[in-house]
Amino acid sequence: MEKRLMYGVLNWGLGHATRSVPVIDFFLSMGWKVEIASDGKALSYLNDAYPQLTFHTLNSYRIKYLKKPFLTAGVALSGIRIKKVIKWENWWLKEHCLNQKYDLIISDARLGFYHSAIPSVLINHQINPAPFGWSRWLKKLRIHYFDKFTELWIPDFENQFLSGKLSAISPALSSKTRFIGLLSQYQSRNAKIDTIEIVAVASGPEIEARRFTQRVFKLLSNSKYERWIILCPYSVEEINDNRLLIGERINQVCDYVLAAERIISYSGYTTLMDAALLQKPLLCFPTPGQPEQEYLAKKHGFHKGFPKGIEEEQFMELAAFGSARFQDQITSFLKANRLA
Repeated sequence: MEKRLMYGVLNWGLGHATRSVPVIDFFLSMGWKVEIASDGKALSYLNDAYPQLTFHTLNSYRIKYLKKPFLTAGVALSGIRIKKVIKWENWWLKEHCLNQKYDLIISDARLGFYHSAIPSVLINHQINPAPFGWSRWLKKLRIHYFDKFTELWIPDFENQFLSGKLSAISPALSSKTRFIGLLSQYQSRNAKIDTIEIVAVASGPEIEARRFTQRVFKLLSNSKYERWIILCPYSVEEINDNRLLIGERINQVCDYVLAAERIISYSGYTTLMDAALLQKPLLCFPTPGQPEQEYLAKKHGFHKGFPKGIEEEQFMELAAFGSARFQDQITSFLKANRLA
């Protein structure tokens, strides 16, 4: 009998959606029927990648980060709404499962997307909020939600090469945590277009993606590089240049990033995974007001803020790691839960 997977994805930038691609591809290759639930740009992105699949629209978390000194207030305000959405999406999933049978549920960072009667997995690299100095109640709250899942899958290795302190595991979660290796939508793709000197990829919240695009356009326009493009999922009215490509269609993004000699982007976790697996020189800096990205940029020696210019030595190469591990780890989980 055909096995069925319900896959929920957080809509926060495109990173959660793009890193879901190799996992979805793996289950499709195993003959599973996959359905996807998300919202906004993440839903559109995956719908474009898998037009043959069934999709469901969920409520948005609408996470907001404020700049210091209002960071804690921003987290608290977002937390109130997020708790409501978590409760709602859990209710939605339970109601949906009354009429539909699923063998497995996977959630990429949607904390309410689990079912007590169905094996449920959470994919998340940010297990520990402690590096940001946030209070104990937030850590306890996250553990409360994490504990609802059958397993936690961390897209990194046991040595926490990429995630560092973000994936530090509390003793309460150690027995259900599995490091599955790095995930990238580029793992099984090849470049289809000519080489480009620099490809800049705008991501994150809409206002920050537009701001990134405007600043990088000015930076590249005044640089020595001639063959470059900027990919942005949102329109930017102030720029009228054929080197700015609007849209997030998966084939377009993949083709240009694979053809890039160098990449410029925010220091999101998925960006770092992509660069590590592709062995692409990367120039990145944190999205303003996002402490996770500030931590990752500092850990890997990147800029604390937007650079004033581009020099060749600013680009750094992350060490490449094998990407096949996640398939072995998922297969092990399926066998342990009698799903393979």
